[in-house]
Amino acid sequence: MIRHAIQKDFGVMQALLHESRSVHLPRVLRIRKELAAGKRLDEKDVAFMHEVFKAAGHLKPFVDRHLEFQEFYAREIMLLHEITALALANELEPRVFN
Repeated sequence: MIRHAIQKDFGVMQALLHESRSVHLPRVLRIRKELAAGKRLDEKDVAFMHEVFKAAGHLKPFVDRHLEFQEFYAREIMLLHEITALALANELEPRVFN
């Protein structure tokens, strides 16, 4: 019974990690680059980032049970924090209209 639960956890973790790395990460890195250049998030990026934060929240209980994933999870959370800080800073910057 315990073995089945652990196997199920690892299956779920593997699926979530795959989604994070192959689906989320490329777009998250593109968004970070754009924000670093001063761009503001558009509605699509805000919706996408909401989904990324939601996925990270779903990952947390598994990470709590399987400490070997903590470093990966911490890096992901730090990246999301960096993006949030950049997005906020860009929103607080006055817009220049030509």
